[in-house]
Amino acid sequence: TVKGTAYNNTWGKRYDDLCSYRDKHGNCNVPKNYPYDRALGVWVRNQRSQYWSMKKGKKSPMTLKRVGLLEGAGFQWKLRK
Repeated sequence: TVKGTAYNNTWGKRYDDLCSYRDKHGNCNVPKNYPYDRALGVWVRNQRSQYWSMKKGKKSPMTLKRVGLLEGAGFQWKLRK
């Protein structure tokens, strides 16, 4: 569980859901239309989008601390197609 003022309850809950998905499936590559939790798939897609906005210097809710947590969980910013 993520705790601290840098994280709102929704982000922390979704991060926990992502870690549960990773524990079950061996990766953090939640499909955007994941049938068991569509909101998690959308959240994962949004994290990638926010990350790339941050990297381009645009305004983004993504923080370096969140990047560190996601990368520590095995999150991949770019997926091979």
